[in-house]
Formats: sequence, C-alpha cells, structure tokens
Amino acid sequence: MDLGVYCIYPTVALFGVPDEVKANAVMLESGVDGEGSLLLKYGDLEAVLMYSKITQSNLPCEIQGEDGNIVFDRMSEPGSVKVMYRDGRTEELTRPQSEQTMRYEIEAFMEYIRAGKTEPDVNRLETSLATMEIMDEARRQFGLVYPADLKPSTTAGSRPEPGAACCRSQASLFCPIISNAPKAMMAMATIGLSER
Repeated sequence: MDLGVYCIYPTVALFGVPDEVKANAVMLESGVDGEGSLLLKYGDLEAVLMYSKITQSNLPCEIQGEDGNIVFDRMSEPGSVKVMYRDGRTEELTRPQSEQTMRYEIEAFMEYIRAGKTEPDVNRLETSLATMEIMDEARRQFGLVYPADLKPSTTAGSRPEPGAACCRSQASLFCPIISNAPKAMMAMATIGLSER
C-alpha cells in the first residue's frame, strides 16, 4: 500500500470516509503489493482507484461527474488541470507553479510553525487517519501483513488487526500518524466516480 496512499488521501479529502471498501492487489514474491485497485462506495457514488509500482500509466487522472469531468495529468504533482463539460466546453484551471515542487509544502510547513499551529488547514489529521483505516482494510482484504502488524506473544492484544476500524459504521481504533499526501511521488493513480 505504499503508493495507494496517494490516490486514497485525495479521495477521502474530497468525499470523506466511504461506506464500503473492496480491494484487490497483485502480490510480488517479496510479499508486498506491486499494484492494486480499490472500490470505495459512497451512497450513490463509487470511487475506483488504481495504483502501481510495477507499471507506469500515461493516462490522466479524472474525476467524473454528471455535468463534466475534472482532468489532471498527475495525482502527485498536478501540472495541468481542466474541466471538460458535457456540452463540449473546456475550462483551463492550470496555474503557474515553481519548478521546485516541494516549495509549497516547505513554505506552508514554515508558516504553520511560525503561527504555532499543530495541524495544517488543508491536510487534516482526521483525513490522514481515515486514509490509514482504508489502507488497513485493503491490506486485510488482500493479505498484506507488515512485520509491525505481528503481535509479540508477550503483548497480545496491544494492536488492532489491520482494517479493524474501517468505514463509517465501525469504531475508530487506529494509531495516529500525520501524512503530507497527496504531494509525493507515485507511479499511477486514477480516480473515477460513477453512479451505481
């Protein structure tokens, strides 16, 4: 689930915690997932996420809606963003950006420190935690277990099982971490939304 975070996080930021998670992966000989897909169900919407570290896609990322689509070139570092309306109109949303792609994160981080903030205004801790819950559930579904997931016999019961706290209907049992997603490198991410 190394690269999956970069397509899961923006989906959670946009649509919240899904009602249901379905996950598949191609497992490598090393025991990690080389690529995978997730289906996140949100009432009458579905988010289809694909990620890979063994292939590279040249397809754009897309958020599809009834009146049009938002299309951007890369999830990790959008360089081109446009809205393509159903009636044929196109609206360009691309803005000039620094060649130093981490510049914006560094400037924001410094601003938060100067202001005494403990959490960013954009990348919320609750979004990071929900993302981790989805990743844990996906790992549980396709059987990816990290050494840190294994319970030492002397501390049985000290860690929740992967996926134990996923989806709106379940209790939140997770360890807090902070994520700077989606501004990181990734091989492929595609988001598609459609009505069921």
